[in-house]
Amino acid sequence: MEMLSGAQRVRADRPEQALTHRITLRYREGVTGAIRIVCGLRRFSIRAASDPNGSRRDLVCIVEEIKA
Repeated sequence: MEMLSGAQRVRADRPEQALTHRITLRYREGVTGAIRIVCGLRRFSIRAASDPNGSRRDLVCIVEEIKA
């Protein structure tokens, strides 16, 4: 897991942090934006997923951390 960026934005008149990460997983079919990644107490929403070299070995996901 690697942090890519962090930004603060306002949503519903409240300040909110948006943290973007790159997570590399073992390849898996059917990964979409509807799937969430959970790591301990942290939850991530998938924004993009790709197989970087087409070997079906790794899956690189760009995710945004979900703050509850």
